[in-house]
Amino acid sequence: MKNFNLTSAFSKYFISIFFLLLSITARGQASMGTLTVRGEAGPSQIFRQVKVARCDRNTRSCSLVEYFDLNQAKNLSPGEYIVGFENSIYPGWVVIQSGQNTVLDLIKLNVPSALSHEGRVRVFRDFNSDMEKNKLFFVQFYMGRPLFRLSEYSFGDLYLASPGMIDLTLRINYDICNSFKMRNSENDEAVDICLNAAQAKNWRDMSVLYQFQGRDSMERSLMRGQYLQNLVSEAGDRRQILMRRHLVSAPMKGTDFVSVFPGQYRFLSDANINLVESVRAGSINENFD
Repeated sequence: MKNFNLTSAFSKYFISIFFLLLSITARGQASMGTLTVRGEAGPSQIFRQVKVARCDRNTRSCSLVEYFDLNQAKNLSPGEYIVGFENSIYPGWVVIQSGQNTVLDLIKLNVPSALSHEGRVRVFRDFNSDMEKNKLFFVQFYMGRPLFRLSEYSFGDLYLASPGMIDLTLRINYDICNSFKMRNSENDEAVDICLNAAQAKNWRDMSVLYQFQGRDSMERSLMRGQYLQNLVSEAGDRRQILMRRHLVSAPMKGTDFVSVFPGQYRFLSDANINLVESVRAGSINENFD
């Protein structure tokens, strides 16, 4: 009768399990794609991470959200993604395919020469341009809210929210309309807002909810980079929100630079509000549809 080697049997068992798990992992990775965002964060771009949201355009929903560093290949499930870096948004869908690496390049923008001697400069998304407006409508249509958490800092504009800060974008949605429509409200303006948000057939239809020129309800003139968005309050009333400039970095020196996705951006001197320049970053190839 042969002796049964218990140690040898367990070794063979665990080796078999190890190679089985290795095979399953390899098959899973083979079904993934990767995304690499190449570039260098500017000195005043504090967070320095890429943010992506995987979306289903048929249901107008975005569920899977991931963060990762620049210049690294990130494994992602195949699908369509909204991609951003430091509050700049890629102009349209980024498609991840199984077994393929998608590469996006950030555009490095130096402070224009007219502002290079300024002690403090702000750079923000230029909502006077169709490109940045389209990004705004696109993200709101599919995500139901902005891609990034934004807070108002002591310098008076919006930038990525730090831990513990109030995320002002939590209220930038139309979720209240799901119950509001059942109340038989006599507030026609609020009803129209909800209908416009709910019945939009594509991202272009969201434009009626925004105002980029003129004055707000308190007769304040809109400054460059600001806009108004029509929402509905929990009480079922029309509410107009003033959204301040969307910075893509903290205020910076005139000798610094920022890295952004293709789009249109404005550089503004803190010391002289008339010293401002609009700059296009890269060639614009829209992929919103």
